[in-house]
Parts: sequence; C-alpha cells; structure tokens
Amino acid sequence: MKILGIDTILHDVCVAVVEDGRFVLSNVNEHTVMKSDKLYNLVDSHLNQIGPVIKRALTKSKCKMEDISLISVNNFGSFFSNVSIGLTAAEVLASVLNKPLIQVYHQEAHYFSNWLEREQSDFNFPILVLSSSGGHSGIIKILNNKFEFKELFRIDAMKRKSKNKPNFRGIGAVYSYLADALKIGGPISSGPVISDYAKKGDKNKFNLTKEIGSFDITKLDFSKIEKIISKTISEKRKKKKNLSQKFISDLCASFEQTMGELISNGLLKLAEKEKVKEVHLVGGISANDNLRNILSKDCLAQNLEFKYPVKKSYCTDNAAMIASLGYYKYKLLSVREKKELLKNHEIKINSNLKLEQMALNQRKNNVK
Repeated sequence: MKILGIDTILHDVCVAVVEDGRFVLSNVNEHTVMKSDKLYNLVDSHLNQIGPVIKRALTKSKCKMEDISLISVNNFGSFFSNVSIGLTAAEVLASVLNKPLIQVYHQEAHYFSNWLEREQSDFNFPILVLSSSGGHSGIIKILNNKFEFKELFRIDAMKRKSKNKPNFRGIGAVYSYLADALKIGGPISSGPVISDYAKKGDKNKFNLTKEIGSFDITKLDFSKIEKIISKTISEKRKKKKNLSQKFISDLCASFEQTMGELISNGLLKLAEKEKVKEVHLVGGISANDNLRNILSKDCLAQNLEFKYPVKKSYCTDNAAMIASLGYYKYKLLSVREKKELLKNHEIKINSNLKLEQMALNQRKNNVK
C-alpha cells in the first residue's frame, strides 16, 4: 500500500511517498528560511511550492497518483494559513482521485518517526519518548503496538512569561540563544551549527553542570543553562570584545555535553519510574550525535533499548513520518470507518493561531 504524505509546517513544504508505513520511496522537503518579521511571506512561498513538490515526490518515487492508495496530511500547526495549504491540496487530490484521506498531528508523527524503515516487531512496550523540535518539546509513554500513548509532559513553542515560569526556555530555544549570542547562526537550524563548532572544542572547558544544581526533566525548562551561558559570554566580552574561535568552540562543546548529561540523566530517572523497556529520541534534537552517544551508553548500562530515527532526514520536519503514521492509523480502522474516510474528505485544522495573528499584523504593517 502506497501512501502520499503532505505537511506544510511553518518554513517547510514536505511531501513523501511511503509504502506499507516504513519503506520510504521519496521524501522531499522545500525549506524556506524566513525572518520572524517576514513570516507572512511564507504563505505565498508555500502556495507556489506545494504543486511542484508533490510532483517531485511522485517522480522520485516512480509512482503516479493512481498508484497511491491513501493520502495522509498534517492538520496541526500554529500557523493556520500554512497548514491549510497542504490540507487543501490533500483534500482536492483525495476528492478528484477518490482516495481516502486521513489526518495526522505533526507532533504525534514525530513521536512515531522511529517506525520508518523498521519492523513493528522491533519494538518492546512500554516506550518512553522525548521529542523536541524548535520550541516544541514533549515526553510521552507509548503503551502498545496500537499506537496508543499517554502524554506525560508537553510544551508547545516558547511560553510567555508568567509568575510560575518567568524565564521558561525549551531545548530548541536555548540552542537558538547560544547560536545568536555567539553570532554563529540564527534561530532556525542552530543545532547543526553548534555541533560543528563543538567538534573542535573541549567539552570539559566550562563546568556548566556545577552551576545548574538540581534539574527536573519533566519541566522541560532549560532557562538555568541559558543564564549561565549568558553570564559566561558577558564575562568574556568584558575582557575581550571579540570572541576567539577557541572560546566559541569550547563553549559549544561544553554546552552540548551538559545538555546531553541533563537530558540523559533526566530521561533515565523517568524511565525507571515509568517502568519502560525502551527510550526513544525523536524530533530535531535526535539528530545531535553527542546526545545520541550519551543516551546510547547510559541506556545500555541500564539494560534499556535506545532508538532514534534511522536517517537524520526523519529527525527534522518531513512528510515521510506523516505518511507512515497515517498508514498505521488507517490499518487500525474498522471497515465502516475506512468507508467513511473515502466519503468524507473534509478535515479541520487544529491551530492556536499565535503565529497566524503575528503574520497578519506584519502584513498590515507592511501595507501601511
């Protein structure tokens, strides 16, 4: 069974063709880096990109639309307009070609991205999963092979300041902060940049862990390490305005090592409490080699299976994971539910509209 996956999520237009939930025939991603004050332009970009990207995905998979048995589409995102472009394309294709259409939440697809290129029999339940991409972070417990899970902790994007968490910073936000503070990158794709510098640095140069003290992984709050980083950089700039390449590399290496230790120690404590058999790392953070190595060694010592996506292209935003989860969800439906999907091609978007309002305000200001 061949599934066409579609996801238009913020900076990316993603389309993939996956067979039987795990064989990836094509996985195309059109990435458009847009500054935060120009977000409204992403809608125009996605409108122009969606058609050609679908065509490229089909061509690369050596498939025609007639070969597709199911269309799976993301219907969740802060940017309503972007999500609606992919969703509308999926609805039109499903209606014209009379194909069943199934909805998948973007974040949920990340949770199960480890199923790509793996057998269902490869997994032992229950499983503890940490997913983190950009400002989003979540920890879930997968209960069984029916894709049922319990959400333990979740943070959607960067939280606004509040009395309870005045300085909350998610994993992705801290990476972005460090890249910006060191002037080595912007808010998008800052992780790979930091990793490149870290490879040339001394991970023991700065003892960041000592100043952090107690850390609770369930809060998903890394504001303490951001404060320490800020202090370290400020003190260095007082002595020397321009930061040396050695200082930057050493700080990146020490930061990655500290983040790895904090995340690994926190997850293993939680794994013991939840009595799981496997620990999974998914989302953008799962592409980090240092974190993979630390978790791999720590899980092995605790006799826990550890998995991360087979390819790094499955860590970042992609439509292969949308197609894969769509397939497994479809297989669990009854005959009646499958017939209903074939009749009804209308799917509602689940959005909190935060970025949408920001983009609308930007467009208005631009027109003025």
